[in-house]
Amino acid sequence: MRAVLIAILIVLIFVAGKYIMAAADKAQEKHDIVFNALQDLGDCRKDVYDKEVYAPIRAHLYASENLYRPTTVQMVESSTPTADERKLLATYNDEVRVCKNAAADKITPMAPEMTQVMKDDLAKADDVMKRLIDGSITWGEAAHLSDNLIRSQHTTK
Repeated sequence: MRAVLIAILIVLIFVAGKYIMAAADKAQEKHDIVFNALQDLGDCRKDVYDKEVYAPIRAHLYASENLYRPTTVQMVESSTPTADERKLLATYNDEVRVCKNAAADKITPMAPEMTQVMKDDLAKADDVMKRLIDGSITWGEAAHLSDNLIRSQHTTK
């Protein structure tokens, strides 16, 4: 009887171990996909940022070197974008949105629980950019709003 119990225990441990390993493998796979998608997003955003066409507005854009966070100088800018800057911003925003959507598309199948959070964050960022493009807020106000979004992403999720 004791041998049977030991055999059953060994089988249960083996089966449990397989499930634990499978879960760990799945978690690692999810991590890798999310990490790679975010790395691709950063690379894509940098490629857009570095385009020569955006040189006239680059001083107002959030650089990868600053982890896409606004600088103090950007946060105190009191002017609104000119008509030409608004056109460039609209194009820039469209290109960056392609990067963000591509990252979301890569993450969604593996981490669907992140989908709504990502969509909400993208919508909030787009709202800030739309307000900047239509001239209803200053560069500095947009920088503050963007910084607050970034801070909330790191503290509430």
